[in-house]
Amino acid sequence: MTAWRAAKVAKLWEILQEFDWESVEIKKGGSDKEKVQTFQKRYDFHISQKYEAMAGQYDGWSSSTDARNHHALSASLVYQDALTAGIRLKVEGE
Repeated sequence: MTAWRAAKVAKLWEILQEFDWESVEIKKGGSDKEKVQTFQKRYDFHISQKYEAMAGQYDGWSSSTDARNHHALSASLVYQDALTAGIRLKVEGE
């Protein structure tokens, strides 16, 4: 593993450890409304972070581009997870 990749993995691991997973955990047996709200909250978080990175606020990342790409990908993955669960999220521009 290159030093660059190792640094990226370390940074991602740090972010994952700091993230408040309990506040966005999708609980089995939860109401459909709770599930939609949880997916939407996760999606909105990543979209917000993507725009902050684009505005030059990317603390902890080596570049605005890295932060933007990470959050754009993460938002996309949350969206796909929601679709798999039968949930259609409100997206940018809607």
